[in-house]
Amino acid sequence: MILKALKENGDMTISYYENGMLQTFTGRYHDLNLFDQTLCLVNKEKKRMTIHIAGIQQIH
Repeated sequence: MILKALKENGDMTISYYENGMLQTFTGRYHDLNLFDQTLCLVNKEKKRMTIHIAGIQQIH
């Protein structure tokens, strides 16, 4: 599911759980670290967000 969505070019919105709360972030794929099991996205303001893969609920 995750790898298929990463193949698409453009912005994606990811809904994920962090500290028990559902959060969302919109940005482009930057890096996938399989060792740490994290996904890094960058938004238009160049802000980086690192998300744990296990916490991802949905990719839009």
